[in-house]
Amino acid sequence: MCRELLIAIKLLETRHLKVNLCSFTWIQGESDAETDAMAIHYHERLAVLLRHVREILYEPDLPIILGIDEQHPWVKERPIVVEAQKQIVAANKHMAFLSMLGLEKADTSHLTPRGLVKHGERLFETWQQLAKCQDA
Repeated sequence: MCRELLIAIKLLETRHLKVNLCSFTWIQGESDAETDAMAIHYHERLAVLLRHVREILYEPDLPIILGIDEQHPWVKERPIVVEAQKQIVAANKHMAFLSMLGLEKADTSHLTPRGLVKHGERLFETWQQLAKCQDA
């Protein structure tokens, strides 16, 4: 993913477009809650990924939004993945956790169109709050 991101940025820059990353959003973790073994190692793997993203972008304080579907059956069974995201966020003022609780779902993994719109609104509000922290 990081390699593809760098390729995309370079491609835009070759077209004389300025790339200004304002944040990184990572809504993921449901499949990592499938087994105890995967869930136990989620915190360390996610921390490495986020550190790597900031390093390759040369943005040590890049705002990051983390989220996961707390309603997913595997996540309900192994909430350690939610706690991992919350712990990582708590240790960094340039990060925020975004809850998906209460969003309308089409099935165990996907939101309805109405749920997607509401999720998008939550994402934007969370990003605005992070942007205020950057300006302060």
